[in-house]
Amino acid sequence: MGNDENTYGRCHILSDWTDWDYSIHCDKAQIERQGRAFTYPFTITVHKKKKTATCSSTSDMPYYTTTLSSCNCHDFQERKLPCKHIYRLAAELGVIEIINRRGHRNYNKEREKLAHIKASDDIHNEPDQLKRQKSAMSSKCTPTEIDHINQTGIFKGSGKNPYTTTLNSCTCRDYFVRRLPCKHMYRLAMELGLFEGDFKTNINDIPKSQPTSNFTISDAIKVIDTLNFDEQSLLFNILYTMKYRNHSEYAAVYKNNPPLKKLLEIHMVEVSNDTTTLLNSYSRNELNKKIIQLNENIEFKKNMKLDNLIQWIMDTIPEKIPNICNDKLTVIICDDYYKLKHKMYLYLKDLPGIDPAIYTNFMDE
Repeated sequence: MGNDENTYGRCHILSDWTDWDYSIHCDKAQIERQGRAFTYPFTITVHKKKKTATCSSTSDMPYYTTTLSSCNCHDFQERKLPCKHIYRLAAELGVIEIINRRGHRNYNKEREKLAHIKASDDIHNEPDQLKRQKSAMSSKCTPTEIDHINQTGIFKGSGKNPYTTTLNSCTCRDYFVRRLPCKHMYRLAMELGLFEGDFKTNINDIPKSQPTSNFTISDAIKVIDTLNFDEQSLLFNILYTMKYRNHSEYAAVYKNNPPLKKLLEIHMVEVSNDTTTLLNSYSRNELNKKIIQLNENIEFKKNMKLDNLIQWIMDTIPEKIPNICNDKLTVIICDDYYKLKHKMYLYLKDLPGIDPAIYTNFMDE
């Protein structure tokens, strides 16, 4: 409770608000929403006679309809407690006052600030953009999907729908409002190696889908038969690696491997993000050399066993892994073909000229 009997959380009650038990406003989660009522960038049109509001949205709905007791935004639908839109409406109607804030936002000042950034000769070094770059490097900004061919990414959204990101745009609210690079755009550029950043990745933040498909082996064979020999050989060796070398659903491939582009284009494989597979695809000497090439005077034992060296890298210099493994990426089999991996492997194995002995010719540079 606040400083007097009429203050709950950051809500100073100015007139009766009987839709909610006042004690609810004291919860930490509610106090955060009270703060975001004026700091989160959304537009609001208040209909005072009806005591309702229309709030801007970038979700699947064109806008949110808000009353003092309900809202159709995802936050309210999931929690059934006051969201930032409800608190903003209550403040606009004079039902409450949000204390310890700077008052109403100065939109003219904000527009001037955005115009200044957009006119800058070095946008990425503007303070507000540096903040977004810092956020981009957090493990919380781990993308759920990266398309290296089309240079696009998918990120977890604040609502039900994910954010679709390109190097020029994003469906998140920050980009919608500011029309300047958001943290997702910066992270995408970092993932693609186009923008410097020691970003952190949390594999647990990447949802694992449950592949379901009506594809049959006959459908897969029709696609395989359209591939040339090099593309078939790379696919075979990816499957061979998963089955006999890695014993997992991941395989590491050199980025500049020409047949890889075709397999990505036809959605036979897709780029994943598995650090362990990447590191295990190098020999101990290769990893030693790559660490030395970082030119950062990192002290380590060069005679460690490969498993110990990999663990040391993951524990000690995880932020350097993208630089160490900058010439490779990991792939998985796409959903349509996922359950057909073994049958595809057997079919490819019997094709003329396909042999595990040529493994290094297609998985290496």
